[in-house]
Amino acid sequence: MGVVIGVDTGGTFTDTVAIDEDGKISIGKAPSTPPSFWQGVLDSLRHCAAARGGAVAELLGDCYLFTHGSTVATNAMVTRNGVKTGLITTRGHEDVMSIMRAYGRIAGLPDDQLRHPVATNKPEPIIPKALRRGVTERVDKAGEVVVRLDEAEARTAIDELLAEGVEAIAVCLLWSFMNSEHELRIRELIHERDPEIPVTLSAELVPVLGEFERCSTTAVNAYLSKTVHNYYSGLQQRLEENGLTVPPLVVQAAGGLLSIERASERAVSSIGSGPVAGVLASRFLGDQLGFKDIICTDVGGTTFDVGLILNGEPESAIEPSIGQYPLAIPMVEVVSIGAGGGSICRVDSHGILHVGPESAGASPGPVCIGQGGTEATLTDADLVLGFLDPDYFLGGEMRLDLAAARKAIEEQVAKPLGLSVEEAAAGIVDVANAHMADLIRVQTVQRGFDPRDMVLFAYGGAGPVHAAGYGGDIGVREIVIPATASLFSAFGAAVSDIHHRYETSRKISFPCPPGLLRDVFADLENAAMSDLESEGVAPENRTLRREVDLRYHLQIHEVPVAVPNGPLTEAEIASLEKAFHEAYEQRYGHGTVLKGGAIEIAKLRVDAVGSVPKPAMPPQPAGDSDCREAIVHERPVFFPGTGGFTSTPIYRGERLRSGNRLAGPAIIEYVTTSVVVPAGLAAEVDPYLSIRFK
Repeated sequence: MGVVIGVDTGGTFTDTVAIDEDGKISIGKAPSTPPSFWQGVLDSLRHCAAARGGAVAELLGDCYLFTHGSTVATNAMVTRNGVKTGLITTRGHEDVMSIMRAYGRIAGLPDDQLRHPVATNKPEPIIPKALRRGVTERVDKAGEVVVRLDEAEARTAIDELLAEGVEAIAVCLLWSFMNSEHELRIRELIHERDPEIPVTLSAELVPVLGEFERCSTTAVNAYLSKTVHNYYSGLQQRLEENGLTVPPLVVQAAGGLLSIERASERAVSSIGSGPVAGVLASRFLGDQLGFKDIICTDVGGTTFDVGLILNGEPESAIEPSIGQYPLAIPMVEVVSIGAGGGSICRVDSHGILHVGPESAGASPGPVCIGQGGTEATLTDADLVLGFLDPDYFLGGEMRLDLAAARKAIEEQVAKPLGLSVEEAAAGIVDVANAHMADLIRVQTVQRGFDPRDMVLFAYGGAGPVHAAGYGGDIGVREIVIPATASLFSAFGAAVSDIHHRYETSRKISFPCPPGLLRDVFADLENAAMSDLESEGVAPENRTLRREVDLRYHLQIHEVPVAVPNGPLTEAEIASLEKAFHEAYEQRYGHGTVLKGGAIEIAKLRVDAVGSVPKPAMPPQPAGDSDCREAIVHERPVFFPGTGGFTSTPIYRGERLRSGNRLAGPAIIEYVTTSVVVPAGLAAEVDPYLSIRFK
């Protein structure tokens, strides 16, 4: 059958996972190469191919499924590196993007910034006022044309924008999701003038209620369209030149895969695809291990990311956004803070130690990497404490400079605080772990979920190093370090399915006639089946899932509720009310339900999943608990809270087998990461070669 390849481009490293049909996994890791991220992808593939004893052409030629999670869209939005974009909207509504429904200054901001609203600002406009044009037209809420599109006015607007040198155009008209006639005509007029310019229509991208959110999403998509398209098309060309014969698939924000052509058209769907792939990998491994409620934690080079899996499904973001721009697209919720291996450490004028949110990134990186970094980072602290072996980083391919790390921490942290270098490094680790634990509490305890009932998955290059610290702090039921932890997002890309979401806004009083819902769902399902068929998904591999967003009358917050497939009966529709009340109370707290209150449907959606062939991942038979043969040596390790170094056995992770058990203190070293097991914890290797401890 060949090999499945998953690639994830992160802020610091680009990871590759190749899975043979018998479940054998090969890995590759190389530094990311912004802005030419494709080079990091090829470098990572070369490392993976070399680990298999071959060349890139051989690896790609044997590939039947190539999947990719990318930070290109996210980076372009965060750094404001999109293209010059114009907006055409209904006359009189040109300033919707500036007004931002009054909440643009706080959209998507973390809690610590929300405490100081006076210090917040609206985001930098990605479409300035000079590049917005209004045209005369009007469609009402029922989809009836009230005022015909003034085509002469539209042509003038188009000519003015093109004269300004715009490279993409967003079109968002009032109520266009009820009748897209005018938006479609405007696109025709644009392409009469310039057939090559990317055009994003709100009616096609986000056919949902909410003028500002729809306009914001359309604008962001147009702004990113050329950047994302250039990256994906350039990457595909280079992969084909190196032997790939199948079309690449891209991880999207909603979970699952998109074709590279569709991902290029829907650039906004690629935002956050790398972290989302880690959540998808957690669901896959959770299914194998029998875990349904999982806290997904990813400690990378720049950020600490947290997602949740509840009852076996990833949690979706309630109000997704990027760079303070709300997005009306479905997104798996992944919340991030600046706490990764490259997080910069400093002491302020009040003598307070800070770790992050600024990061040394991939270049120059931590001081110990030796690429010109001068500011102490969390990775430097991990090295000073002995969590990392300076001679075995990336399996020995890169030697870390311990002396340089010690000097940086001494000058920048230890001396200002009056501590030893080791005490300062331990303080850095404690502060970073506390930040991570706090974010987990926000995502669990503050939302009514008890971490003690959940399992924590720790991955990313630094996740296994810090998992015992932040996981122990919040008291989770169990901590799991996946076998592919440092490349888990790449693994998640490799084990994902094709996924499309189709939704539409309709205001329907509840309960309603079954035929009304059937008709709307039929339109969505027909579009889903058509797209899956065009992508070559066989009928037996297609799955459709229905959902409605319900809310109380006059409220604006909606709660999704699953709807049975097939013909709907009045009894099934009535059962949705009970499901809504249960979901509402779980989300907003006990006593918030208004029994007997008027309920309405705000949105209907269909999730279409196309299952793709996956390699077998068989469990390994359990062996002896004794793993002393995996010990390679001992070295002194400074564990925070112990006050000194402890002689600690170092285990080679690749030598551990299912059933092995070991007691802390211990360090388990893999080629691409290290698992820190403090004293008082016992670790066990499960049948999927994950490290698990309580």
